[in-house]
Amino acid sequence: MKVLIIDDDVSFTLELNMLFDKYDFCSVEVANTYNDGISMLRKIKWDLALIDISIEHADTGFILSKYAHENNIPFIVMTSYKEQAKLDMVKDCVPLAFFTKPIDRLSLDYVLFSKLIKPQEKETLPASAFPNKLFIKNKSIIDVVDFQDIEVLEVEGNYVIVHSTQKKIVYRSSLKTLIANLQGNVFIRIHRNFLVNKFFIKNYDIENKLLTLINDKQYKVSRNYRRNLKGIF
Repeated sequence: MKVLIIDDDVSFTLELNMLFDKYDFCSVEVANTYNDGISMLRKIKWDLALIDISIEHADTGFILSKYAHENNIPFIVMTSYKEQAKLDMVKDCVPLAFFTKPIDRLSLDYVLFSKLIKPQEKETLPASAFPNKLFIKNKSIIDVVDFQDIEVLEVEGNYVIVHSTQKKIVYRSSLKTLIANLQGNVFIRIHRNFLVNKFFIKNYDIENKLLTLINDKQYKVSRNYRRNLKGIF
């Protein structure tokens, strides 16, 4: 994904560039002036542009946004303050989002995976691009769930049930696909139908083979998967 950042605050663009380093599938270039920005916008077809609404002069952010809109370049408008008049000026250009600086990773995740990357494109990206996250495709929507919020993953036929601290999500997937999307060693398989987040484990009743989570829910550990608990208990 080719990303262009247009902002005259050099320290901010450095921080934003470092934020994009977390996404293995992004290639980022930076323009720190209006002239460089409009020149680079015209150079190639960008997959995403992030435009400072107040770069150099009052109307420059609007001109850049208008160009991006007219040339079908998805873009995000950035501002240091909630400048309503300027936001109203560019809203007809239909930006993907308005971000108030500083920009956080969660907001960027939401725009990238909910508004920009199509479900079929997501399937071609390397799993390493999504550390510690589970991406759940449900029709035309992709939900992004942090591993740290998932207590249990339950498999029921051709469906996966995600039990998180926030909600329960049901989606169609095979166990093979689910396991392939789980990076690292956060989840432990304790049963043919259950994987638990090891950081939510409260205790393990060895005699009765019952695993208790910090929410006091209990799960039976089947014989074939007891070895997975070695090193924890």
